[in-house]
Amino acid sequence: MTSLSLLTSRICITSDLWASCVGHGFLSLTAHYIDANWNLHSKILNFVHMPPPHNANALHEKIHDLLKEWKILKKIFTITLDNARANDNMQDMLHVTLNMHARLPCGCDFFMFDMVNMC
Repeated sequence: MTSLSLLTSRICITSDLWASCVGHGFLSLTAHYIDANWNLHSKILNFVHMPPPHNANALHEKIHDLLKEWKILKKIFTITLDNARANDNMQDMLHVTLNMHARLPCGCDFFMFDMVNMC
């Protein structure tokens, strides 16, 4: 298995936050990328407990830490989130943080895509 940090391609990330019926929060982080043979891959990187608060600062810190743990901060191309208000603010914070590590391509035009507005 190729390490994500060794990929020559950029990585697209999707993330979602769920709450269980008893109120426990969980965050998923999935990487989507094309390998050297032009094969598309999707890998769940993390499914972790996300204790409250679920605000922009907490989400930014958690996602940043997970991307750093996987050593892919310089490889991010896009991030896809739902339209939760905290995600809007977190995306702005993550945009600044990721631009400190490596310039995001396309002037960051594709950094966030609101899935709810697709309907």
